[in-house]
Amino acid sequence: MQTAAIQQGSERETFRPAVRKALLVLCALVVCGDVSGFTEPPSAKKSAVRSQEQRRYPALATFTARYLNNHALMDAKFGRFALAEHEYQEALAILKEIGEEDRVTVIYLSNLANLYQGMGQYAKAEPLFQQALVIQKTVAGEEHPDTGTSLDFLGMLYRLMGQYAKAEPLLQQALAIRKKVHGDRKRHV
Repeated sequence: MQTAAIQQGSERETFRPAVRKALLVLCALVVCGDVSGFTEPPSAKKSAVRSQEQRRYPALATFTARYLNNHALMDAKFGRFALAEHEYQEALAILKEIGEEDRVTVIYLSNLANLYQGMGQYAKAEPLFQQALVIQKTVAGEEHPDTGTSLDFLGMLYRLMGQYAKAEPLLQQALAIRKKVHGDRKRHV
């Protein structure tokens, strides 16, 4: 039975690049109206984020990152944590290469940090939650509800780590933002 699972996993790994290539070619056709020069999916190359296709078609890079993030969500849900970790990291590398530092980056950072948190790897999760919070404050502002969510993520991580002195001010800030945005409605506060 274990051999079947291993064989199934290896078949999946050989099948994935073909699916990824088909999706990327389709995206290139839809977004750019042309697939000339497109040869293989960026993930199949040694350095996905430096591929000619991604420099030529930034929309392809964004699409690839979104695809990887969404695939990582599913892999994490089904317990394939190492694969999910790799896909999140690849998605973040793509965004970094094309210079994206926006709410999407915050989401991908938080997803990877939540994966690490769920695996009990708090030391890996902490800098990612911190980076997500810094970007979120820059992009959305100090009082935005999404900033409150980022504060909440970091505060809850510190609570899990037993670092209550660090957790409390972050959680209080998150609560204050929620109260300001939603009032005293119990569902949001």
